[in-house]
Amino acid sequence: MNVRGIEKLGFGTPGDGVAGTSLTEYTDFKVSSVNFSDPKYSTENIPAENKPTFLSVGGDAEPSMISGELYNVPIAQLPALSGGRYDSDKGEYYPPKSAPDIYLTVKLTMVATKGKKIEITFPFAKVTAWREGALTEKELVTVHFEAIANTPVSQTGVEGESSITKELSV
Repeated sequence: MNVRGIEKLGFGTPGDGVAGTSLTEYTDFKVSSVNFSDPKYSTENIPAENKPTFLSVGGDAEPSMISGELYNVPIAQLPALSGGRYDSDKGEYYPPKSAPDIYLTVKLTMVATKGKKIEITFPFAKVTAWREGALTEKELVTVHFEAIANTPVSQTGVEGESSITKELSV
């Protein structure tokens, strides 16, 4: 999978055990800030009694993750990503007072390379987002985000895929 550059990143309400279809898309990213990782699996090495040998067994797993920094996120859209509330009459955003549980569909679309483009979708991801940045003339405040893939489950108890990578011809 040769990928170079991000076309867009979308966040939206998940479907019933599947990815949501109505996503708010963002196209302005801090350079080199967006990262992706597949599940990481650890290995545990168990030493044998009275022998210089080991048995290696599977250990814990960490889920897939997408993280990065976005520019130009309107403050009216902050509650969807980071919780809190927005008062449209006053044009004011109030951050959450405690950690919110936000679960969204996340879709990362890469720039086309050699006639192919990659989409990575987390149908049901735990999303954490916050604003941060230096308040100087040469820096901008960004919305940092972290999306951790969770397994979607429909109302009838059917489990879906937690991460889907799709190659598209363009």
